[in-house]
Formats: sequence, C-alpha cells, structure tokens
Amino acid sequence: MLIKKSTSFPIDELETSLHPDLYLHFLLSFLLNSKNSQIIATTHNREILDNKDIFRNDAIWFTDKQDSCSTELYSLADFDSSVVRNTTNILNAYKSGKLSGTPNLSDTFIDLDL
Repeated sequence: MLIKKSTSFPIDELETSLHPDLYLHFLLSFLLNSKNSQIIATTHNREILDNKDIFRNDAIWFTDKQDSCSTELYSLADFDSSVVRNTTNILNAYKSGKLSGTPNLSDTFIDLDL
C-alpha cells in the first residue's frame, strides 16, 4: 500500500527497535520503489546525516527548542553556501554545532550544596 498508492506516512522514531542496517535498507527500498508516496519520519539517529547520497538537503529538517519553549523547524537547504557546501560533511557540521539543533549541555558537575 505504501509503495503502490499515493500516501503520506508519518513515523515517529523510525529507528526504534530496528537494526541500523535494516533502518537504512527500509529507507532505500522505499526511496527506490515509491514514486508517489512520502515518508515523514522523526529520528534521533544523527548518523543518517552521513548519507549525503541518499537525501537531498531540502529533505533533511532540524528542530531547535527556543527559550520560549517553542520549537523552530528549519531545513538543511536553508543554510547558505558559507555553512553548507557540496563538499561539507553534514554529520560533522551538525556535531560541531554549525547547524544548531543540538542539545544545550551544561556542566557535568552538580553542586549538591545549593
């Protein structure tokens, strides 16, 4: 049904309970065999950003929690060429914070005297 009919299929945490090889196999099988359907999936699997040959920049979206507790949604295609080039390693750019969307980690020391 997902491949034959024109369908949008939302999946929350696509990688949950899937082996990483099966996760990629599922996505590739869908992308190669579906012409009119779309998967809209969330993931915390940042290693998927290392597969630049699979996804276009406008198909990768990030979320960034704001101080007001709202969430900003933006595409990899929104970045100009000073941040994302054809030769950019997207996973490394994300991990280094150039693309935002990463947790704001504080100090690991917890002051128990407060």
